[in-house]
Amino acid sequence: MYIPADPEYPKCDTVTFGQAVSALIGYNPDDLPDETISVGLYVFDPELGRWVLSKPMPGVVAGVGQANGLVNHFSQLAVIAELPASTPYETPTPSTTTPPPSPTTPANFIAQNLEITPSKQVTGVGIAVFKVEAGESVTITANVINNGGVEGSYIARLELNGETLASQEISLQPGQSKQVVFVVTDNAPGQYSVRIGDLSGEFETVVWTNWWLIGGLIAGVTLLAWYFGYYRRRHLRPPG
Repeated sequence: MYIPADPEYPKCDTVTFGQAVSALIGYNPDDLPDETISVGLYVFDPELGRWVLSKPMPGVVAGVGQANGLVNHFSQLAVIAELPASTPYETPTPSTTTPPPSPTTPANFIAQNLEITPSKQVTGVGIAVFKVEAGESVTITANVINNGGVEGSYIARLELNGETLASQEISLQPGQSKQVVFVVTDNAPGQYSVRIGDLSGEFETVVWTNWWLIGGLIAGVTLLAWYFGYYRRRHLRPPG
């Protein structure tokens, strides 16, 4: 019988069937020695400690490159070739070789959770609002995570209206995350688009002045000055 030099083959947990089922395994005929007599499907019997030829499937002839048979349990199967009796062979035993570790994936960075916080300043007295300034100073943050298998460096670039405004370089271990923070100041009134990596957002800078309230206060002060400075002296002068 012929056993490959490297007895590595698929394995799985034992599954027992209520009745025999057919099994079919393919093989490469070019791997067989020239003196091969026959090829069969074998099942490893742990109680006997050896491979046992499965019963043939009734009325089914295996094609070239195929071995079939009936099995009552699905555990360890092998295609074994029978050679002349004078040919020595070794009975294979179940392999316990630990599979090699998978290749380490390179560093990979992902930007998440973009947040844009515009500033807001209100000028007024009590409920009287004279001026509102929003978005002149903006804080922009994002979290960067390395979901690869090795340490690496990442350059986070802040783009404002399509132009790179600032950048930060950070180093991250596998699975580590870090927040990058950018502060943009002196923004003229207008609409702005923001981008960090694949993240995007926008904010608006506005300056609003309550001219109606300011004009009303100026008119009121002028009226009071006229009243005390002219009308009161003219009409409330004591008779003389």
